[in-house]
Amino acid sequence: MNSTERHDRSTIPTGLSPLLSIQSILRLSLLAMSPTIENLKNTFVWKKPEPVDCDAEAGPSSGSPVARTINDDDRTRIEERAAPAPAPIARTDTRDTHPAFPVEHRKFGNPAPLGLFGFAATTLMLGLYYVNARDITVPNMVVGMAFCFGGLAQLLAGMWEFGVGNTFGATVFSSYGGFWIAYAIILFPPSGILDAFSGDKADELSDALGIFLMVWFIVSLIFFFGTFKASIVMSTLLVFVCMGYLLLMIGQFRDQISVLKAGGVFCCLAAFTAFYIGAAELHASAGAYCLLPVGNLKETSVHGLCTKGGKKNEGA
Repeated sequence: MNSTERHDRSTIPTGLSPLLSIQSILRLSLLAMSPTIENLKNTFVWKKPEPVDCDAEAGPSSGSPVARTINDDDRTRIEERAAPAPAPIARTDTRDTHPAFPVEHRKFGNPAPLGLFGFAATTLMLGLYYVNARDITVPNMVVGMAFCFGGLAQLLAGMWEFGVGNTFGATVFSSYGGFWIAYAIILFPPSGILDAFSGDKADELSDALGIFLMVWFIVSLIFFFGTFKASIVMSTLLVFVCMGYLLLMIGQFRDQISVLKAGGVFCCLAAFTAFYIGAAELHASAGAYCLLPVGNLKETSVHGLCTKGGKKNEGA
């Protein structure tokens, strides 16, 4: 060791020599780690990448992991999966733009009282005219009632019975509604039907009316056989209707006033029975305290008229 080196060592304080050695070691370590630090900086710096279809990007067949960047869509999916499931709400997803709420199935009203009251009121008027009540011999006053209440109201009731699924009630009401409209047209002077039997053809009018009533007697008889599973009062109503048509038919064929009056009596009985059934149906549908018995012939029937395949028809 020469004198110069000895001089340098002598000029450095003895306590600082270990510190300088540690400083040199740290400096060399930082220089060696500088590439690693730069890589870490590049790794943790956020750069917004282009949208990437994660499903389309598949790794190599060797199964080695592939470096992937997380885009906004991936971040949204991760957040949705991590979030708790929302509570169910009363809403149904549809393809429409508006939210769809569950549809409350509306219950149809019972159209039977309307049809029964229309039939009863018109039949009672006609029956009273046939028995010559208050010495009335011209039944043309029934035309207005037959057009509106007995015809139109019953026809509408029949259509609404189709809506609630009651085929029997729909057929009965629609048929008798058509009967009253046809009868009103016969008596309506502008129709010219009665004028066609004037003069030497006047004798044919009774026979023509007899055939008209005979057709409706057959229809009513078919309806009667369909009431065996309905109720006692409904069967009774159809019995009175059939007897009324039968006696009026015979009275027209034989031109006997007494038989026509007997037919008018059965028309009145049928009308009162229809009023009773209509009141029972109306009170039962309205939930009244006073319910009229109708004598159901089968437990599965609801009231006197409304049966549907042996099951209860809640709408009727």
